Amino acid sequence: MTSAAADDVEPAWDRPFHRTRDFFRGYRDAHTGHLLYNYGSLDGGVGGIWNARQAFYVASGMRYSRALPEIYNARMARQWASLALTARRLYHRPLRFAGVITSHHAGRGFLKPRAAHRALVDALASHMRAAPAVPATVTNIRWSE
Repeated sequence: MTSAAADDVEPAWDRPFHRTRDFFRGYRDAHTGHLLYNYGSLDGGVGGIWNARQAFYVASGMRYSRALPEIYNARMARQWASLALTARRLYHRPLRFAGVITSHHAGRGFLKPRAAHRALVDALASHMRAAPAVPATVTNIRWSE
């Protein structure tokens, strides 16, 4: 049996990046060999809260990290596409996507799962010629009030 780990990584919840960095370093140092999925947001985009190095580290920079970004709207897709372009330019490495996550709920205005995937693919295509692949893995978080 194998397993993976995941973390809802969001810059607004750890502005100084200390807890997030420590969590990712701890996972890396455990040498599990299993993936750690970042299913969070990129609040403010690259440089909005975290710099490019910090955002890339938790999205794909650490060997075992993979991005499963929250794509609730087109703006969020553009933020992740901007990070993918920045990673290619600064680190000469692709952002490694595992799919997308959304939270479509009637009346909330969030994208449906397939539309969230399409928004990210389109944003990547508009930012770069050779965009990284985004698997068609989609997740939809629903809740009741």
